[in-house]
Amino acid sequence: MRYLSDEDVGLALFADRVTAEEKEKLVYSLTNEPGERKVRGDPATLKEAVSLADFGTTRTLKLLSQLDRDCSFLNFPPGQWSDIEACQKGERRVEQLRVVNDTAERGVKLF
Repeated sequence: MRYLSDEDVGLALFADRVTAEEKEKLVYSLTNEPGERKVRGDPATLKEAVSLADFGTTRTLKLLSQLDRDCSFLNFPPGQWSDIEACQKGERRVEQLRVVNDTAERGVKLF
């Protein structure tokens, strides 16, 4: 959770390890207006009972538009998402994303 932001948390919608209940809470939180951007890794925001839904805002939907994904599947219960083509396409797109550790790459570049 240390590296989550209100935009990045949208990737959790496509994760198999996230429960349907947690996805449902996250979808509900997508109607929240974003406040001040939370700093990633800020210990003040990482309290003991923090959940993915705590990071969800309307800005999270921006991720889906950046991935050029149809978010109509969000109108259905998470248990049905595996049958919906828009969600299947989103899962394939997320699987194609490359994970990059910018901090480590900058460190290597400095050497």
